[in-house]
Amino acid sequence: MTAGNVLHLIDTAGFYGAEKVVITLLKSMKSTDYAGILGCIREKDNETPAIAEEARRYNIPVVYFTMARGLNPCGLRIILHFVKENRIDLVHSHGYKPNIMLGSLFKRTFKIVATVHGWANRSTTARGKTYEFLDAMALKRFDSVVAVSKGVMADLNMRKVDSRKIQLIYNGLDKHPNTNNNRTQDARRNYGLPGDAIVIGTVGRLAKVKGQSYLVDSMPYVLEHIENCYLLIAGDGPAVNELYERIRKYNLSGKVKLIGYERNIDQFLAAIDLFVLPSLSEGLPISLLEAMAAGKPVIASAAGGIPEVIDHNSSGILVPAADSIELGKSIVELLGNREKMIKIGANGKSVVSNQFCSGTMAEQYAGLYRKLLS
Repeated sequence: MTAGNVLHLIDTAGFYGAEKVVITLLKSMKSTDYAGILGCIREKDNETPAIAEEARRYNIPVVYFTMARGLNPCGLRIILHFVKENRIDLVHSHGYKPNIMLGSLFKRTFKIVATVHGWANRSTTARGKTYEFLDAMALKRFDSVVAVSKGVMADLNMRKVDSRKIQLIYNGLDKHPNTNNNRTQDARRNYGLPGDAIVIGTVGRLAKVKGQSYLVDSMPYVLEHIENCYLLIAGDGPAVNELYERIRKYNLSGKVKLIGYERNIDQFLAAIDLFVLPSLSEGLPISLLEAMAAGKPVIASAAGGIPEVIDHNSSGILVPAADSIELGKSIVELLGNREKMIKIGANGKSVVSNQFCSGTMAEQYAGLYRKLLS
């Protein structure tokens, strides 16, 4: 068998890195023998997850599986019924819930693949640790497991997933963000920023694992040295109240803006001078690739797969995770060196263009599907 019907299964309410990867992959696969269907797990019949809305923009077929929260045997039966009725040859899972449900099957007539986009590791809750443990157990029963970075591969090996089942496939972008410098003034006005401001930006779900609190903690130091500096934090999530408290604690309400989820990434990147990713744990962050593809200089934690993208002092600056002091110093140093910012931005753009494109990603996934279905 050289072709097959593929169902991509995901449980999500937002549209961040993993969701962007799934959509990019589905778009790239449309013209191949493995054009896929997006399967969205949701809690209510009237819900339309953001990833489903994005799929519709590109005429990607979407099916919904409505089920209660948690690990749901009834929900699994709904999925299995769809797989049987539609003669699905391969289910490609993205995330804890579908991984654990599929991994619980003792008999099946279809292949299962999981992409591990990253684990929270040390920064997760007790409940999160339980899900990560169950996820690792489930992955041992998959036909193949894709790691999006060598860091994720190391995690999988540590969790005793058979190394013969693991394949490294880096995330890829299908386009470069449009951040024409002529749009900078307009973009900044949209966020209520002065046109001559120096702007730091970060994008991600607001959660402990993403480390935005350390970036806020670094801002008093940054502002001591660069008075006309502002920080834009794009995203939403459970840590929003904690971040607001930190902003009030440091009296930063005029300098740090939480702008919520930002769909227009091009506008966001056009508005900023420097992109910072202070994550405590990462797989291979799409937001980082997008910023680098736009030619923005970047500073990021040396966590997870990030060092596989950034060559320190060449295509970006690496700092220790969870270290607001070192982060602040690195921000001030880089913003004070215009020539280095330009060089890092250009090098980063070249790295993403050459190594992290959607075409290469799609070819590698197609090769994996082909091998499993032959």
